[in-house]
Amino acid sequence: MTSPHLVVFSIGPVQTFLISARRTRDLWCGSKLLSDMARAVAASLPVEWTRVVPDPGYQVDSAASLGNVVFAVAPDAQSIGSGVENARQGALAKFGEYATHAYKLGNGLINKTEWKRQIEHGNAIEFYAAWQAMVGDYPQVRAAVMRKLASVKALRAFTQESAAAQSSFKSSLDGVSESVLLVSGRGRADVLDNRATILADNPTLAFRLRLRRGEELDAISFIKRAALGETFPSVTRIAIDPWLRGFSGKPADVQKLKALNARMMALSCARDAADSLASGSGQHYQDANTAYASDGAIFLNGRLDSMIRDCRASGEGRLAAGLEEVKVDVEAITKDSGHPHPYYALLVADGDGIGKLFSACQSANAQGELSALLRGTAAEMRSVIEEHHGVVVFAAGEDLMAFLPLDGLPAAIVALQTAFATTLQKDSAVKATGAQPTLSVGVAIAHCLEAMEDVLGGARVAEQKAKQHRRVIINEEGYKGAVCMTWMPRNGAGFDLLGGVELCQRLGHWAQFAYEDVLADAFGYQLKQVQRRYGLWPNSDAHCVELRLQALGLELQRLLKRRKGNAQTSKQLADATDAVLAVHRDSPEAAITQLAHELILARRIAESMRDAKPTRPTEPSEVSGPDDPSRPCESTS
Repeated sequence: MTSPHLVVFSIGPVQTFLISARRTRDLWCGSKLLSDMARAVAASLPVEWTRVVPDPGYQVDSAASLGNVVFAVAPDAQSIGSGVENARQGALAKFGEYATHAYKLGNGLINKTEWKRQIEHGNAIEFYAAWQAMVGDYPQVRAAVMRKLASVKALRAFTQESAAAQSSFKSSLDGVSESVLLVSGRGRADVLDNRATILADNPTLAFRLRLRRGEELDAISFIKRAALGETFPSVTRIAIDPWLRGFSGKPADVQKLKALNARMMALSCARDAADSLASGSGQHYQDANTAYASDGAIFLNGRLDSMIRDCRASGEGRLAAGLEEVKVDVEAITKDSGHPHPYYALLVADGDGIGKLFSACQSANAQGELSALLRGTAAEMRSVIEEHHGVVVFAAGEDLMAFLPLDGLPAAIVALQTAFATTLQKDSAVKATGAQPTLSVGVAIAHCLEAMEDVLGGARVAEQKAKQHRRVIINEEGYKGAVCMTWMPRNGAGFDLLGGVELCQRLGHWAQFAYEDVLADAFGYQLKQVQRRYGLWPNSDAHCVELRLQALGLELQRLLKRRKGNAQTSKQLADATDAVLAVHRDSPEAAITQLAHELILARRIAESMRDAKPTRPTEPSEVSGPDDPSRPCESTS
């Protein structure tokens, strides 16, 4: 009788499903499709096999996100061939369901030859499997099967593109793949006009694709947009959520907003064009107290005028007239409440040291228990995001991707890192390994009109910078993970802020000061001017450095005296700035830059706080300072 075997499956391509995106819905649909295929693999395993990841307690019909790697134990070598084939067929069948639905809906818009090449004869789905006899220590068995999986991926066969395929348009979301959209016409303009006509006759497809003129989609990108009818909140809706929450105590305005939402959805459904005026938000923002569930672009300064101009330019006079009527109501609301602030945060997080925890598992049961623990941690992280009015794209194991409005961002990061570290570090099996699992968080803060691929790229880079910074501060007491926040302004230069939990705590305090008008909005920019001025001073010896430090301290005191607030808040501000100066004593310019960048970012957070709570206290409150303001942070321009 042969020994049991550890079998591992991997489904992809992750790049196409989770990274190639121009809309929030592209990210969410790709995540859902990948999770559904992984669930199909887990559900297709032979009954005599033992599931390891996801753990046996995971319900395969659950809606919770699932990673793209599945582990199982086969009782003998003889069952591996049929078991792997069952798993492969399960993944392909699930993908086929999505593909068939998308094809039926978009039949008139699809280049059937290219679709067939990519879906039926191509490599749209990557399915890999590897196995290893469970002889010897389990950590060695697991390491061996992972090496085999990496080898199998490296041996993937790539088919040569045909001449016809090479002459097609490339996908706008995945530049490696060809577009599957119909090419019918004498020139590019004629092709695009024909597509617009097809979409005008199929409003359901037009609403799901929301295809920009000139945009091209490969097969997987088309499936991500067309296969699912459920919508997902846009970045605009996420950014303006604090502003909409600010109406919660105004019943009359809430009713006006609900009426506007219904009118915009009706106008959008009636539009004879590919691009929608107002996208829905799926299962999000469905609370009875929610004033406006659609994307809300009409409330942004100047956006409604732009929509009206576009409608008139495209000959949609009736629609332009309808938007003119909407404009009257929008102006009545924004006259008193102002326009919402258009910045939001894209957060990407990844657990640190989780690979070492899996490597330390001494049995398949131990690995399954760790998988169950991480599943519970992912559920906690999802709850944290939702409590801070965010929306989750993907939360599985130690991985998280989510969108957040700015008013709750610092508190959400602190809660995420605390929940992750606390849940894992208190587990007895994790304690036995001596590991210190933490959460590295990368955040990109951007304008809602910035290209999604740029914001996603910024968040990914920020996550990597956080992991690198982790090595610097990992031994500090109370460490729960590193954070890198990338500020991506619509105009001007951005910057990075690096630190740990204390950075988020300090940003929360700065934002509270700015919200209460203790700090002026321009204070951060004034500090940058100070840094530029004193950066020209000579630093040839210790005496010059000391004089410059003293001058900077006096300059800061002068600026602080001009701020509002009581004696307590003035002392807190002075103490916090002195602490940062002390940390950067050898580089006062770095201290000023650090303060300036924190205050500039805190100003944006405070703007969202004012949107959510438009009625501010008449007297500034006594806001407690950071738990340890002297801890070092880094700021990189």
